[in-house]
Amino acid sequence: MAYEMDDRGSAWLGDHEVPVPTSVSVEAQAYLSSNPWGDAPMPDEPVPMWLFREPMAAAFEALNQQAQSLYPVTIEEMDIGGVRCHLVRPLEVPEANEGRVLINLHGGGFVV
Repeated sequence: MAYEMDDRGSAWLGDHEVPVPTSVSVEAQAYLSSNPWGDAPMPDEPVPMWLFREPMAAAFEALNQQAQSLYPVTIEEMDIGGVRCHLVRPLEVPEANEGRVLINLHGGGFVV
């Protein structure tokens, strides 16, 4: 889905406004409300989010490597009902957390 951003940093999905959250730090608010194209002008037409995947792949891979160095895990890619998923398991599980599961349904997009 394409979206538009206004000068306050709100993303517009059709008639629905997704404002910059006030629950994050002032620094995060400034980052989220900034032009994702840096010094380049905002495009005249809405840009589909999937066009960001390729240009951002190297940056996300670097973040993944850093996270895995701090929190060692195994990652297994799998398909659940036609949806690409990742099963992430810590190498060591504290006894208090044995038998527990965290399901993260990450929507993504608005941090890019």
